[in-house]
Amino acid sequence: RRPAFRHLSGQVVTQQAITGAALPERDRWILVGGGLAGMAWFYIGLLHPWDLAHSFMVGAPIGRDFVNFWLGGHLALQDRLDLLIDPQGYNALIAQMFGHNPLDEFVFSYPPHALMFLLPFGAMPFGAAVLLWTALNLYCVFRAVELMRGRLELAALACLGPAVLMMVVYGHFDGFLALLATFVLMEGHRQPR
Repeated sequence: RRPAFRHLSGQVVTQQAITGAALPERDRWILVGGGLAGMAWFYIGLLHPWDLAHSFMVGAPIGRDFVNFWLGGHLALQDRLDLLIDPQGYNALIAQMFGHNPLDEFVFSYPPHALMFLLPFGAMPFGAAVLLWTALNLYCVFRAVELMRGRLELAALACLGPAVLMMVVYGHFDGFLALLATFVLMEGHRQPR
């Protein structure tokens, strides 16, 4: 017997199996390989991660926008929060600290209470902080997939997906958000608060 749920209209609907949704294994390998090849081309061909002074990357070959998170925490610890709302001074400091001629301007566009989360990273040297940030986000993606599917190999494979690799390149906090959203959706019925 298939599980049923109640539609918003009040009608009881039985879930149906979707036929033909699974791809042949060869097609899956083509999709995964194509995604990884596209990501490699983007990262190496366009971003030039080895040229930290003139490329898209800043301070490390991964985590480009992490500069904002790190510098926000770093400036808060130095009681120099005024630079967070001074785009010229902020970008001049990035150029000075990292010896970087940015292709575009950076801006700290996060609410002030985000600084509490960023303080520990700002207290660390940049290289160590970006590695820890990246590792924590990858772990959060792993845990989110593990919560949904309960399969370690699938969770590990998810960390190689093009979207996750883009998260690593840009240094965003998508892993934290993925785990938070997944936890709320999977456990919310047991712990509504």
